[in-house]
Amino acid sequence: MPLFHSPLRSVAGRQRQACAIAITALLMSLLLLPLGRSAAAEFEIGASLGAIRSVLGGSSPPGSSFASRASGSAGIAIAWRVTRDVSLLMEPGYTVRGAKVTVEQLNNPDKLDLLDFRIPYVAFPLGIRVESSGHRGFVVGGLEARWLQKAEAKLLVDPGGTTDLTDQVSPWDLAMNMGAGYAVPWGPAHFSLEARYSQGLLNLDRGVSHHMAVPFPVRLRTTGMGLILRFMTPLHIGSERG
Repeated sequence: MPLFHSPLRSVAGRQRQACAIAITALLMSLLLLPLGRSAAAEFEIGASLGAIRSVLGGSSPPGSSFASRASGSAGIAIAWRVTRDVSLLMEPGYTVRGAKVTVEQLNNPDKLDLLDFRIPYVAFPLGIRVESSGHRGFVVGGLEARWLQKAEAKLLVDPGGTTDLTDQVSPWDLAMNMGAGYAVPWGPAHFSLEARYSQGLLNLDRGVSHHMAVPFPVRLRTTGMGLILRFMTPLHIGSERG
């Protein structure tokens, strides 16, 4: 028996896609706007790597649930210092979200991992970083726009196989990020480790629940908790302030 029914092209969600594009453009504008306000702009630039425990939230049919899966992220880190303790932080890059779908077994208290649902994105996070007076501890909060690359589900039981679900998942997602961390200086540069919680705000389902012959939620939202290791070095653009 096939795992999936024949896919149908989704025509819904165009308004959400246009909204996500507008939000992304707005976030980019907020980052670049301050450049015209001063003769010199103090930046930090670097890279980040993340390890994430990702899961999906939704209304599951009886007998099924989501379990977290290990995933990761990588990006370019760019910060613009607005004041002594406040910076705008942007980290465009690549991230993978998703979850495992589990089902209850008859006469067995353990749940069975049925599917591995993988959702990779090109991501555009933009947040505000507020540092402590000693510039070691910090908190970060902001939004993250995501552009879907290829969604797929891997069957973890016989007969196995992987199915492309890109057409049944929303091409865009928007998430809220909250994090806290600690920085260690290394000359003019610094390393930082941040613990971050991410909550998706949009329903990703565009027909997954209607085209799969297994229990699956009708509403999907991403959730993740992870660690981000970041290395950044200062960069000055424009004339130095007198």
